[in-house]
Amino acid sequence: MTTLQNVLLFAHLLGMAAIIGGYAAVAKAPRAVPAMVWGARAQLLIGLAMVGVASSQSWELNHVWVAVKLLIAFVVVGLLEVAQSKEKKNEVAAPLVTGAAVLAVVNVAVAVFWH
Repeated sequence: MTTLQNVLLFAHLLGMAAIIGGYAAVAKAPRAVPAMVWGARAQLLIGLAMVGVASSQSWELNHVWVAVKLLIAFVVVGLLEVAQSKEKKNEVAAPLVTGAAVLAVVNVAVAVFWH
């Protein structure tokens, strides 16, 4: 199971890179590029899978930490989904995209410093 957890972690980090890298690519005129939206979706689902694997192996989990990361991930996905929808209607969505990128970085900080 450790191999599965490592593969999931690798994919999870690729999702984070898609969000942050996608934002960096359009930072001068923020918009919800597909890589960001799909990266956020992937991060959410893969993160849940990682928690499931850890739980199935009776690994010790900090459930408050998991809940905080899950909440932030839901907000990131929500912001990017709404931004993508607004952009299809030619409405301004740059603040939503920037907010999602900032929260993605916050989620990385939570993962690194609170564990």
